[in-house]
Amino acid sequence: KTFSVGYDFESVAEAIPKPKRKKSPAKKMKQRVDRIMKQVDNAKKAISKIIPDVEIITHKDEDSYRKATGETDSKKQTSRGEYNPKTKKIHINLSKANNRTVAHEVFHAILLNKLKTDKAAKDLTERMIKSLSKNLEGMPEVKKALDEFASNYDENIQSEEKLAELV
Repeated sequence: KTFSVGYDFESVAEAIPKPKRKKSPAKKMKQRVDRIMKQVDNAKKAISKIIPDVEIITHKDEDSYRKATGETDSKKQTSRGEYNPKTKKIHINLSKANNRTVAHEVFHAILLNKLKTDKAAKDLTERMIKSLSKNLEGMPEVKKALDEFASNYDENIQSEEKLAELV
């Protein structure tokens, strides 16, 4: 004999959330690199008309990045990216880059290409930060994070670094 108790086990089983599978570190890394490469492609298109002589180069590993940028101290942590105004090249370290790296370095390239001198860049970025600081008064966590980030750089370029990080 069969009987029914008025309970639909199939619909209950469907309602139970299935556990999410964690992505493997390799898959996460590939997704991050793919996202950054898309940003690089978009940045190349965006700057092609305003600073066409600037080249963006990506490096898949630390060794390639260190050789290209001259970061030779093996104990010092490598950076995520760099813009060299003398060679007009942006280098992106894919093993370290985050979602802000490409825009950050493009900001440096545009600023330094258009203003031509370090003093002009410093003067402009200090005025911009001074103006922006009024808006950051209500966001102490953002101001603190920017100050901490900029403290890693020479005092002459801290305003530029703060702005580049906000981009």
